[in-house]
Parts: sequence; structure tokens; C-alpha cells
Amino acid sequence: MDAEKKAQLQAHAQAIAALLYEETDPEQVKTLEGIEETVRDHLLEYVGPEIVFFYRNQQWRLYRTKTHHQQHHRSLECE
Repeated sequence: MDAEKKAQLQAHAQAIAALLYEETDPEQVKTLEGIEETVRDHLLEYVGPEIVFFYRNQQWRLYRTKTHHQQHHRSLECE
């Protein structure tokens, strides 16, 4: 990953962390164990599904594009 993308990732991660922190009970983050558990729970509940959804959509777009190009190519062969 180049430096610019890494900086963008860090900025977005910090913004996500700030949003999730606002939704966290202060009692949950008083210990290292509590922080780890809270972060893991947030990642599993909010962040992970969004990333998976994004990847699935990207794969679907690639599949549709490839299928469309194959169909278009076949129709040109028939002409």
C-alpha cells in the first residue's frame, strides 16, 4: 500500500473509531480487556459487514461486466 492510501486508511479508521467510541459505554473501556472486547465487538458488528458487503458488490460488478462483455462479443460473432 502506498503512503497516500495508508494515510487515507488511517484517517478513515480514526473517524470510525471516534464514531464507535461515542457509542461505547465508558464502563466498557476502563481496562485493556474491556477495550479489546469492545473493539472486537464493534468490528464484528459494524465494520466487518460493511467491508464484506463492499467486496461482494465489487465481485458482482466484475461478474456483470464480464458477462455483459461476453454476451456482447457473442452477438457480434453472430452478425
